[in-house]
Amino acid sequence: MTEISKQRGRRLIFWVVILSFGSSLLVSISLLVMSGSVNIRDLIRLGLTGLLLWQVYLGKSWARILAVVLFALGGLVSLGSAAVALMTLPSQWVIPLLGLGVVDIACALILGISKDVRAYFAQVTKTRQAT
Repeated sequence: MTEISKQRGRRLIFWVVILSFGSSLLVSISLLVMSGSVNIRDLIRLGLTGLLLWQVYLGKSWARILAVVLFALGGLVSLGSAAVALMTLPSQWVIPLLGLGVVDIACALILGISKDVRAYFAQVTKTRQAT
């Protein structure tokens, strides 16, 4: 685990947090525009997403594992929904689903298998145990 690897891991986590929270915020705004009113479920989902991503950014291993599982499931559901929508809806509805699916799968892969991310989490865990 080199220092450069740990720094790259932290940057990757930062971009995962920005990208995933941004896409979640975009979904909430889109739902708000389409429905014309604020849905409390969307606000709760957005808040929980933000809290989970904050814990990932702080280097909590449980949050990373939970985020990987949720991103993978969300990505698969989005891609599956896009495949179904491709057969029944105009293509402008399919592109956002594909985009969300790709973002979620990419975030799951980065958090789950990146050596740099693992190096960063190992450093945070080691620092936490030392104190």
